[in-house]
Amino acid sequence: MLELYQAYADYRDLMDLVETLFRGLADAVLGTRVVRYQGRDHDFAAPFRRVTIERLLLDHVPGLDPARLRDAGHLRRLLDARGVPHEPAQGAGALQLALFDACAEHT
Repeated sequence: MLELYQAYADYRDLMDLVETLFRGLADAVLGTRVVRYQGRDHDFAAPFRRVTIERLLLDHVPGLDPARLRDAGHLRRLLDARGVPHEPAQGAGALQLALFDACAEHT
């Protein structure tokens, strides 16, 4: 896990930074940017896929209404239907993350 902060940077800047860090790490430790993990090759030289949680939810959660991606009630119903625990006080962002963990993270 990696956690970092950068003043005046947005998530796109941090994506650029993480991509650069992983390339440098692969070069320094392995001497190559192609890493084999669990039987698959991952090419760190290629641009990383950049996708939002909302896009992944739309791709992996049947019944998710695109117009209601930030509707906490709608998200709670989807979580309940899947037996995913959540707290009543959680907002749409936390509920999206719970739904992502349950339905899309494995991809």
